Amino acid sequence: MSIGCAVSIQIRCVCFLTLPSFLGRTGRNVLKTLTVAYIISGPVLNLSFNAKEVVRSFACTAEMHANLTKKRFDLTFEPFKQVMLGMEESKADMKVIADSVRKLMLPIVEEVEGKEAMKKFSEENDYIDEETEVNKNKEKLKPKRRKKRYKLVLDTNRIFKRNQKEETNETEETVLSAADYETKYREKIKGKCEDQLAAGSERCRYMFAKSYDQCYDAVTWAAAWLLCWPMKLDFICDAVTSLGGANICNPDGKVETGIGQGYAGLKEAQKFLEDNAKDGQLQYKVNLVNSSALVGVRDAKDSAKAILHEFTVRRDFFVSLMVIIKRLLAFIVFNIIRSAQKYHDRYLDVIDHDNRYVTKFFKKIDARRALRGSSTLLPLKKIERPKYIDPYSIKLTTRERRNLIARSLRLVFEVFTTTIFIMLDYLLYYTLFLVNKHGKIEITQSGEHNLHITVRGVGLMATLMRNIFNRFNIKRHIKVSVSNIECLPHPHKLPNYIFYKIYLTYLIIWILVFIDGYIKRLRSKMCSFFYPKREEQRIVYLYNDALRRRSHFNRFKRSRIRVLVREQLLERSVDIWFVLRNDYPRWFGWLRFFAFARPRCLLCNETEPRKKSNFHKCETPSCPFYYCKDCWNDIEEICYACTPDNFDSQDESDVLDSDEENARINARSEESYFWHHCVIC
Repeated sequence: MSIGCAVSIQIRCVCFLTLPSFLGRTGRNVLKTLTVAYIISGPVLNLSFNAKEVVRSFACTAEMHANLTKKRFDLTFEPFKQVMLGMEESKADMKVIADSVRKLMLPIVEEVEGKEAMKKFSEENDYIDEETEVNKNKEKLKPKRRKKRYKLVLDTNRIFKRNQKEETNETEETVLSAADYETKYREKIKGKCEDQLAAGSERCRYMFAKSYDQCYDAVTWAAAWLLCWPMKLDFICDAVTSLGGANICNPDGKVETGIGQGYAGLKEAQKFLEDNAKDGQLQYKVNLVNSSALVGVRDAKDSAKAILHEFTVRRDFFVSLMVIIKRLLAFIVFNIIRSAQKYHDRYLDVIDHDNRYVTKFFKKIDARRALRGSSTLLPLKKIERPKYIDPYSIKLTTRERRNLIARSLRLVFEVFTTTIFIMLDYLLYYTLFLVNKHGKIEITQSGEHNLHITVRGVGLMATLMRNIFNRFNIKRHIKVSVSNIECLPHPHKLPNYIFYKIYLTYLIIWILVFIDGYIKRLRSKMCSFFYPKREEQRIVYLYNDALRRRSHFNRFKRSRIRVLVREQLLERSVDIWFVLRNDYPRWFGWLRFFAFARPRCLLCNETEPRKKSNFHKCETPSCPFYYCKDCWNDIEEICYACTPDNFDSQDESDVLDSDEENARINARSEESYFWHHCVIC
């Protein structure tokens, strides 16, 4: 850059032009961009942070509410839960109970289905057989007793074989009905009775025989025949059977009816209890009224995390987007250089670009023409003053004042919009601050939860019920403190220096708007310093163009009046409000305070000022038209509205058809002209 400034005059000029470009429109755009960056990094970002606090507070509150509800639910249904879990833990106890039931039923099973009694009778008969074997030698001498003893052995074997047959039948029939159990039990009772009687009879005969042998051995055979014969009266052993008859062992009437059904039910209950104790599993099912409505439902904690995650993702995306925008806005600085280069090129290429300044060289040309007696431009006419600018004048032109007002209003609107963002941010902050200050809630819940169920009894069912209902016995002291301090929002207040930066930047922008007219004058002055010859060419062109415009304007105004008079449109251009004020001053004299009721110059259409008026009225009584001082001097104090014949031929020849057409258009538009001047001056 330094080498370029040293070598090229263009680079030096562009570098100097960057200063008015920065202080001008481009610089204001850069400052507005900087203000937008301040707003994004300040109120907007703070809004997003406080919004995140709102989301976090709602999510935390929902989670806390769910936790309190869950705690209340657990407190209410904890006994039932313990009972259900206790049933699983009592599975071993159920097995013990099932074993105890089986042991309790062993005597009953032994009584109904047992075979121990038959085995006992068989053992007793075997013992009798052993006793008979001892006396085998004596049996040879006493064949009758041997035969009788042999008969005892035969009867014993008969009983044993019958018992074996019954055991085989019982083994084959493992699954019996209630009627079968009852029939079998009756037969067993009857068989036991008969076996008991038979065993008693056989034992009785055995004892008679044994007594006879002992008696026979104790005395001589002659005395034995006389003394031992009563021992042979063994028919007495069958006296019970003979006297009782066939119904002595009949169980009818002695065994209750339905014992088989009761025993079968008891067996089934035992089997059911043993099977469940062996393979028992605790299962429970919760019936949902509308299960389809619970698809995708999450608990409060997961929902809170999901909400915070979703908001954080969107907030991070917004922050990243704002960072990218701020980075891109930084490139607007290059627009300053581009604007300076563009003005430099147009200054050299287009001779009438920004060429409206009355410089010292302009005044020098006018003074030289005045010395020669030629027509001059200075002082400028009133209608020319808005177009040409004195770069050394402090007063702003009408156009510059209009731009100042428009840009100031636009800036006020931008400041108002920014203030809305700031107020929204402060309103959200203050709301959250009040919630944080007054929304703290602490709840302390204390009490005693007692439930006691007593099951009296020592039986099996009492034990079962006691194992179940003991789980309901709860004695708990409750003291719970709940606070929502973690769920309260913690808002972030925007630092004051952010406000200072934003509004100070807007103040600088307004200052730049205010001095924009002076800054624009500075650009032409800088270029004239680097290109003095080009500046002289531009000033000469401007001076000649101003002379040409003034000459054409005077002829145009005269031709315009001529056309209006010819087409009788001039009378219609008089405002009715002015006519009312002028003809009826007593009633409508107050209209002088309004611009639309005051006279206007026929040539330049300027409204008469309310104070210090220098307007000249045509001296012809029938002519209602007025002229400002400058226009009256330009037309050499001749009213062309009432004396159109004074037009010289040169003026008429210089008027073009296009000028006539423009005059007609302007005449038609003047009927609504007063609507644009309805203001109090």
